Amino acid sequence: MTARLLLLTLLLAPAAARAQDADAGRAAIERYGCTSCHEVPGLGQRTETSCVGCHQEVARRPRSGFGARPHVEHYLRAPSLEHVTSRLSRDYLVRFLVDPHDVRPRLEETMPRLPVTERDARDIVAYLERVAPARPAVARSPAPDPSRVAEGAEAFRNAGCAACHSFGNFDPGFEVPAETVRALGEQARHAPNLRFVRERMHPDVALAWIRDPRAVDPHTLMDRPGVTAEQALAIRDFLYLASPGAPAPVPDVPRAASLRPLDRAVGWADVRRIFGRSCIHCHAHADDGSSAGALGFEPVALDLSTYEGVLAGVRAPDGSRRSVLEPAEDGTPPLLARLLRRHAEAGRDVVPHRRDTLIRAVRPHADTGPAGMPLGLPPVPEPDLRVLATWIARGAPR
Repeated sequence: MTARLLLLTLLLAPAAARAQDADAGRAAIERYGCTSCHEVPGLGQRTETSCVGCHQEVARRPRSGFGARPHVEHYLRAPSLEHVTSRLSRDYLVRFLVDPHDVRPRLEETMPRLPVTERDARDIVAYLERVAPARPAVARSPAPDPSRVAEGAEAFRNAGCAACHSFGNFDPGFEVPAETVRALGEQARHAPNLRFVRERMHPDVALAWIRDPRAVDPHTLMDRPGVTAEQALAIRDFLYLASPGAPAPVPDVPRAASLRPLDRAVGWADVRRIFGRSCIHCHAHADDGSSAGALGFEPVALDLSTYEGVLAGVRAPDGSRRSVLEPAEDGTPPLLARLLRRHAEAGRDVVPHRRDTLIRAVRPHADTGPAGMPLGLPPVPEPDLRVLATWIARGAPR
């Protein structure tokens, strides 16, 4: 091989590798069902069959005086991924896909924990980088400076940033009533917790965003704030250098052993009401194995909508059935174990406004255990877990 040919090969090899990664990323996006919620460049959004599209359609239905109509309040909107690589760092996006955390504390829902590997995450980001529009020009800016933090805190308060945003548990000196937040609409409910900006954005991008958000991402709900260039710089430095307050306590995690049996009769009707709140949205009518096998998970054909379906349990890879009610080796029934695991995830995944545990967004090693249920939603309350534990302990009476 001549020197010129060798040089050409070395120059083209990284581009070819990136193209292969992006192709693999497209396949991963389809495998994990990203378009069920997000608009993805080159793939669109499956509005007819998507989670968000279905929920929006239900929310638009006119109210009727005859019977109860379906009601949804979660996953009515998800961010477009068209410009996500223009504003968020590659490493952050990779770790977020592998190990999500609650970014928007005024929403109950968050990114579901899917079985995404780090390799898959890197491929997905490579695809999003390939199909993203040209990056907007972002000017270089001064490094964050402690001398501007006090000015930034004042500008943050005066500009009304805290009307929508959290900054960890920072106290801006006022609290916005819940009804006002609702009146402010999607812009307030989807506003992110700004203490993550240090891990999500380069300081230059953060400053450009504060000055004109839609110049960085035209899809954002955020309006251009009425601040001067000097105030924008000070707010940026405040977000990068100021303390986000004291950490809130990590929620207690209930244990199976602590779920004391109830001193009343518990039947299938009590259990079905619990499953009906969110579980059967995915786990229903799964006798044919076609249900609850999306989002990258293996289909388990678990039907929680009927008594017979619960007793039938899950379908193993070999086609056999395994009970979700019989205790596992640790003594906990698999059904309860998955619901309890969601409580363990809640310290990162369900963080109410200004009750931030201040756990780092990017962790070096993510817990790769099975995802807690319900995916992306708050845990099943402990009183309901006691109902389920009582029902299981008494032999799952009809």
